[in-house]
Amino acid sequence: MSGITDSFAAAQLDASEGSGAGQESASVDSGALERAISPALAVALLSQIGLSDADIAAAVGATDRSVRRWRHAADRTAPTRHRRQIDDLRATVLILRESGSLDDQGIIDWLRARNRALDDARPLEALSEGAFAEVRIAALAFVGC
Repeated sequence: MSGITDSFAAAQLDASEGSGAGQESASVDSGALERAISPALAVALLSQIGLSDADIAAAVGATDRSVRRWRHAADRTAPTRHRRQIDDLRATVLILRESGSLDDQGIIDWLRARNRALDDARPLEALSEGAFAEVRIAALAFVGC
């Protein structure tokens, strides 16, 4: 449990140094992202790989301001209303990262681009509409699984 707490504290410190928008992608261990059971920690780690507050907000159906508040929250479970959507975004990023075929910028580009497997919707938009199963299938197909 201490490792998660330490990861959370480090993620909060790193996230507080920038909003995620236009920020260079930091090295985030996929294991830390996989273990990010706290929505606030997941948001902080997703910000560290370069997803902007607007990207995260678009994927979970929240506002940029809410995402900023979650990243800086002392309460690790602050975004309870959007917990499922945050986890869906985290899981999608993990699928793309663990394949090794995309770097962090490639993952961000994939999430933002129109996708034929999603009827030309962007994965970020599809996630906000609750279409995780479809986004997951598209991500797996993209990485060749």
